[in-house]
Amino acid sequence: MKEGFPLPFPRPPKPKKSKEEEKGKWPEPEWPQPSIPMAPPASPQPPSSHTVTSPPTLETLVSVIKDLGVADKVRQKYSELEQKEQQLQSEISELKKQLEQKEAELKEVLEKKKHFEEVLRYL
Repeated sequence: MKEGFPLPFPRPPKPKKSKEEEKGKWPEPEWPQPSIPMAPPASPQPPSSHTVTSPPTLETLVSVIKDLGVADKVRQKYSELEQKEQQLQSEISELKKQLEQKEAELKEVLEKKKHFEEVLRYL
């Protein structure tokens, strides 16, 4: 409301603050305590359905592959992996050759640099 206009009703008095509120502290609430303490379950929990198992044996794996009729797909995937292995091996061999060439080139450059340093000492 604007200053100078009287209120149509009187303002209620402000409630007085307790000493805790004045200090900024609130009293601790009293929580109800259970009358009977909780007891642990009498029987052990049943084992979960997600138990840790060992990996399947080779025989089990082969029988599952045969049952599903995916032996051809497994053979195809294996041949793809063999091709990828051969490709990577050849790339590694090529990179090793390139590395040897670069190391030899670096050795030559370092030798030339050393000769120039010797000459520069006398200049």
